[in-house]
Amino acid sequence: MTGSPGESDGLSRLLRDVATHTTASISYCDRELRYLWVSESTARMLGSTKSIMEGRPISEVIGRPAFERIQPHMRRALDGHTVRYVEHVQYARVGWRWIDATYVPTRSTKGPAQGWVATVTDTTRVRQLESSLSLLRSDSEAALATLQHELRNPLAAIHYGLVALQSAGHGSAQAHDLLDLIQRQTQFMNRLVNDFVDEKQLSAVPQPLQRISLQSIIRSALDSTRHVFDTLEHELRVTLPEAEIPVRADADRLAQALVNLLRNSAHYTPERGIVEVKCEVSGSMVGISVRDNGIGIPAQELPEVFDLYTRGHGSKMLRPHGRGIGLQLVKRIVELHGGVVEASSDGPGQGAEFIVRLPLAG
Repeated sequence: MTGSPGESDGLSRLLRDVATHTTASISYCDRELRYLWVSESTARMLGSTKSIMEGRPISEVIGRPAFERIQPHMRRALDGHTVRYVEHVQYARVGWRWIDATYVPTRSTKGPAQGWVATVTDTTRVRQLESSLSLLRSDSEAALATLQHELRNPLAAIHYGLVALQSAGHGSAQAHDLLDLIQRQTQFMNRLVNDFVDEKQLSAVPQPLQRISLQSIIRSALDSTRHVFDTLEHELRVTLPEAEIPVRADADRLAQALVNLLRNSAHYTPERGIVEVKCEVSGSMVGISVRDNGIGIPAQELPEVFDLYTRGHGSKMLRPHGRGIGLQLVKRIVELHGGVVEASSDGPGQGAEFIVRLPLAG
């Protein structure tokens, strides 16, 4: 492209303005390995500013480890080659980052390159998402395999019951027992499928967190599980502060986490047991405690109680209620809300306590 000096100057200013305001990370470096010019996005990516970066040696800006990692690519650009590379780089201010970069050498004459224009894309977040998706796929495959495996036994029992019913007398004690068997196994399969659906829903994109009263979420979870406690004749003791406790939450998911904790306590507590629910504010956090006087958890099993497919509470489960993913779901939901969940027990026969800690809404 040719034109008058004024036109060229105007074009240069236009290109500089575009490069300055683009979201792409662009910079111009010289043979002395200095940043002569950087876009705002480049400065943000490196945790710096244009005024600090421009005119300074690259090694001082990005740190020695990062500089030594990418210096060979700079040398190739100065040798006149267009360079494209992907590297995992430890920057001085922002730490480890995955970058996808292209260097294009610049010349003012037919002599050696005077420098290069760099376009750099930070792909760290993309790689993290890809890794998360890969883990989700692995979890889904494992969940499906487990579901297929665990459905075999109840299906076989139901098939046996139906065949035996054909020869049993109508209204006989044997027929009653067989119908009871079919009902139990059908309920068990229903719980398996519900657990699987809950897990698949959790891997979907979470809903935006809204400011809401924590007490309303706790009451919703209590209402959803009231029939479980009534059936088992448990005493449910609830202590909630009168003053509203504001949190930022996906109300449905957080309620589901509390439902899982309440069901867990109910199922691992002998009939006519006691389950206590308390809520207390401490500093910038709020804790929700679900404590029971059930069968407890052996000390060696506490570190694994939130692992996927761990039923927890050892092999002494009082009544089957799923594949053992309930507490893993609790952990994932709580972490989506910026919180943590902890389990404690004094051992077998001493009950257990689960505490969910969440940040208060500002």
